[in-house]
Amino acid sequence: MREDVWAIVLAAGSGLRAGGGTPKQYQRLGDRTVLARALDLFERSGMSVVVVADDPVSARAAGADECAVVRRVVKGGTRRQDSVAAGLQAVPDDVPVVVVHDAARPFATPDLLEAGLAAVAAGADGAVPSLEISDTVKVVTPDGHVLETLKREMLRAVQTPQVFRASVLRRAHAQFAADATDDAAMVEATGGDVVVVSGDPSNVKLTYAADLEAAERRDLEAEPDGDRAGVRVSSGLGFDVHAFGGSGPVRLGGLDIPHDRGLAGHSDGDVLVHAIVDALLGAAGLGDIGQRFPDSEPEWEDADSIGFLEKVAADVFALGWTLSSVDTVVMCEAPRISPHREEIRDRLAAAMRIAPERVNVKGTTSEKLGFTGRGEGIAAQAIATLTRMGG
Repeated sequence: MREDVWAIVLAAGSGLRAGGGTPKQYQRLGDRTVLARALDLFERSGMSVVVVADDPVSARAAGADECAVVRRVVKGGTRRQDSVAAGLQAVPDDVPVVVVHDAARPFATPDLLEAGLAAVAAGADGAVPSLEISDTVKVVTPDGHVLETLKREMLRAVQTPQVFRASVLRRAHAQFAADATDDAAMVEATGGDVVVVSGDPSNVKLTYAADLEAAERRDLEAEPDGDRAGVRVSSGLGFDVHAFGGSGPVRLGGLDIPHDRGLAGHSDGDVLVHAIVDALLGAAGLGDIGQRFPDSEPEWEDADSIGFLEKVAADVFALGWTLSSVDTVVMCEAPRISPHREEIRDRLAAAMRIAPERVNVKGTTSEKLGFTGRGEGIAAQAIATLTRMGG
């Protein structure tokens, strides 16, 4: 988890222009809400999030509670800038960089976020993704008379996520009292240097019912290779086995389970964690656990395998992947897995920074057949499913 950047995700506002009687950020887009999909960006980036909502209870139910990187859900204000200010109050004072993003933009990519972060790291006070304008833009009076035609080569349509030095953004909110349509305008008005980075035409803001209908088609229409439009899905299989050796307890899923014998291994012999690590590496195309943590290296001797899982999950997220689900099965005659299932699941989910509901742990026997049936060891199998926007 990176501690130098926090994000404020704005889920306040009625959003009723989208129709349906429910704010657009809480409406379903495929099998998940718009808010949940917007939060994926920050879960993939390992970035702590404050969600700002008119109704925090609804925001939690719509996906905030399922996102492992959401730290707080706070109540928004009357204006957009009031909601951002409420979010800023929930961000620790020592965090140097803050990202502001609209929950109604569920298709933002890690590339957009990283471009903004890079611009601020290079010295800018703020960075906003932007698109060139192809249409001619005119300034008109309330009754429709043209006052001026603007030079479109100097105009840009801006998007979120917007990235700022936290100190500059806090100063802007303290000094700027007039209404503003985005935080960049406030930073500009109070002397900050804001730059633009390349935006993404697919990073649309969902406002009207037609926007949601188009987003639904985009999200669910299948490509010839089986991926959803704009979304790549990849699964990986992991399998591991360890023999019993020495005294107990047995280490499984990061939990010490009482047993008369433990598992032999160069590290702690956690066969379940090792299977999940291999599944993650396979799904992301990153090799296998033997390459990443070779048993020839003294560094990994007697190591806690949960640390392996944390490292690999962080690498997978850094590549822009979201971990959708992990399904596992542990094969042994003893010890019994079912009494420890929930605690194992919670430990694994915490290590991977995902909601426990995305992890499934099962136990089975081999009906007295084979090495597990003879009580010689334990085997485990895992399947991990990753998704990533933009292929």
